[in-house]
Amino acid sequence: MSPRRGKDPSLSTNATAPRSDSAVAGSGDRDRSRATLMARAQAGEQEAYRRLLEDITPFIRALAARRLHDASEVEDAVQDVLLTVHVIRHTYDPRRPFAPWLVAIANRRIVDRLRRQTRRNLRQTPLNSKHETFSAPEANLAAVGSDAAALRAAVEALPCRQRQAIKC
Repeated sequence: MSPRRGKDPSLSTNATAPRSDSAVAGSGDRDRSRATLMARAQAGEQEAYRRLLEDITPFIRALAARRLHDASEVEDAVQDVLLTVHVIRHTYDPRRPFAPWLVAIANRRIVDRLRRQTRRNLRQTPLNSKHETFSAPEANLAAVGSDAAALRAAVEALPCRQRQAIKC
């Protein structure tokens, strides 16, 4: 059974999906390869680190695309994950599987981005017809008349010297 296009079977979080023995063996090989690359990167090998980042970027992008709908948000999430991997790469233990470590980081960064989106959306006010304005002056005549009358009444209610200062 072949994996879906663009999906990395070695980092699959769907435990119920049936996979053939060769797919399982391939995913284990891939995870070991990534673990080796990360261990070499931790030792300071720049080429190993570059190869690792190139290898994991499509998977991170696929994870982000499943949960984020805006393409720019997906790319921002990918960058967040890659930056986090860079900052905390020293925490990876080469004796443990690489995939769960990466998936945990990616999921946390994606959820953080979803939370920020939700907070931003809650602060926005949807516009309705009451918020519309018209550029044609005749469309706002009722508001102009009531505002002018209210202003005249407010000026007349002022003490004599203040009223005089405004009128002059």
